Amino acid sequence: ERMAKYQFPSDFEFGTATASYQIEGGWREDGKGITNWDQFVRIPGKTYKATTGDVAVDHYHRYKEDIALMAEMGLKTYRFSVSWARIYPEGRGEVNSKGIEFYENIIDECLKYGIEPMVTIYHWDLPQALVDLYGGWESEEIIEDYVNYAKTLFKAYGSKVKYWITFNEQNIFTSLGWLTAQHPPGKFDDQKTFYQVNHHVFMAHAKAVLAYREMGGTGKIGASFAYTPSYALDCKPENVMSKHDYDELKNFWWMDVYAYGRYPKAAMNYFLFDKGSEKDWAKEYGGTSSVETFGYSGTSSSDSTSSSSSYSTSSTRSSYQQESYSTTSSRHTTYSTRSTTTRSTEERVTES
Repeated sequence: ERMAKYQFPSDFEFGTATASYQIEGGWREDGKGITNWDQFVRIPGKTYKATTGDVAVDHYHRYKEDIALMAEMGLKTYRFSVSWARIYPEGRGEVNSKGIEFYENIIDECLKYGIEPMVTIYHWDLPQALVDLYGGWESEEIIEDYVNYAKTLFKAYGSKVKYWITFNEQNIFTSLGWLTAQHPPGKFDDQKTFYQVNHHVFMAHAKAVLAYREMGGTGKIGASFAYTPSYALDCKPENVMSKHDYDELKNFWWMDVYAYGRYPKAAMNYFLFDKGSEKDWAKEYGGTSSVETFGYSGTSSSDSTSSSSSYSTSSTRSSYQQESYSTTSSRHTTYSTRSTTTRSTEERVTES
């Protein structure tokens, strides 16, 4: 009787998740373009023993046996990401039919075994051509290119795919790319660009969600987020407030935009007061749209002027994925981070 209380719900689906650059290999096969990661790993000292994703685990050639193993394990979902450069080698322009075919084969192989395909549109590998052309995510020009790419996937796979993730862990790839220099483009403590890049990603996310609905999509769609819980050091009011400040800047800065289409008010007030005039910030950092969360290591907060985030960047997740969609999946167990009421993306007004 006691054990029954701790059983997973009958409709809970165990699955696995991958990222294109981390597993596919075939980095220049069948017309695929070069990505930012193809370039970044070739910078001396950036990876362990100069390893690359050129071959990885060769999923590009061995996806059938990989998916057969998933079925043998009893997995019911497979979340994989699409490499933008495999669909659009130059990031825009002509579609690579071989790339479209590859991911359709993966989807069909999943369905053959009764495995639900879940597609991540962007898991950090950006066509290098767009970086060279206008700076990638640093330019608002990327919003239109991303939406066009997403619409191509919706058109190609929309009849077979019911679950879509617009971006994998936006807070991670922007932080490691523009604050810690661990990911492309390898910039350190570039605070202003970091927030501008995030705004561009928010806009791309929201417009892709709206495009999906406008194209008649009836599945679930949202962004994933690497949630880092925080805890007050003790019950002193100043430390409790520090915990809330941490959440505003390290969690709700992203989650509020997904859920409400605006940035958290307390965080905005901090930036307006501490970083510059309201006019400048309102012009540079606006608001957007959806949310799936992954649990990471916790952080204790005490009264201080800043709280550094504690991210676990290990490629190995816990034994299951904690997924929480605010306007997306209803079939997964959800864990609320705050007691709030959300509206669908279609009901929100997006401010650019």
